[in-house]
Amino acid sequence: MSISNLLNSNREVAWKALTVESLDVNNLIVNDSAQLSGISGVNLNDLDDVSAPTPNDNDVLKFDFAQQLWEAQPDSGEVNTASNVGGGSGVFKQKTAEDLEFKSVIGGTNIDIVNNVDDLTLNLNPIISSGTYTPVASSFVSITSITGLAGFFHRMGNVVTVSFRADIDPMGVTESSFRLSLPIARTSGNFASANDAAGNGTYRNFTTLNSRVITVTPVTGTELVLVEFRVMSTSTVSISGASFSYEL
Repeated sequence: MSISNLLNSNREVAWKALTVESLDVNNLIVNDSAQLSGISGVNLNDLDDVSAPTPNDNDVLKFDFAQQLWEAQPDSGEVNTASNVGGGSGVFKQKTAEDLEFKSVIGGTNIDIVNNVDDLTLNLNPIISSGTYTPVASSFVSITSITGLAGFFHRMGNVVTVSFRADIDPMGVTESSFRLSLPIARTSGNFASANDAAGNGTYRNFTTLNSRVITVTPVTGTELVLVEFRVMSTSTVSISGASFSYEL
């Protein structure tokens, strides 16, 4: 069936209802859509400039200029996006349809995040403490006794720095060592490698007044450090400038 140049203005329409299997209409102008309310059997895809044979839920019509067709496509939202600028880490992740997705901000160690009405406040709360402690010396090698042992520590976050002094009565001219306890126990447990703690210092011989270097290293498998030095005489030596650091 073909209807050409049919005008509907102020005149009565001759039909009340029309069921169409195939309708080819040229130049059809309708001023009152209510008069076509009885037409059935026609869908959007029957229009010449529409291609929507199998539309899905939430699809929208988009015009393809090259094809001169309106096509059913998934709704991708507004034609816009977001981006990160500068050289730092950005919070924008991606755009999904019309939703702009941003990464959330999580406070790290000793950092609190306050969620205000219009902004976020980052509060740095480092753990800072200091004080004295009485170290426990053990596992003497070529040492008769240790007296005057005292320790001092300073903690900044997860790093502890220790200073200590001691008077040592050596057994002879040889390599000597002893183990020393920590002021704050490690939250990660025993030392696992030689890189878990490090330090050095000097000792002074009371008779010769010479100074020698000492080294401080972790004793793996324990929470102790090893203090090593070489004694140059049997006179008492004084360690007064030794320190080491370790991570909790």
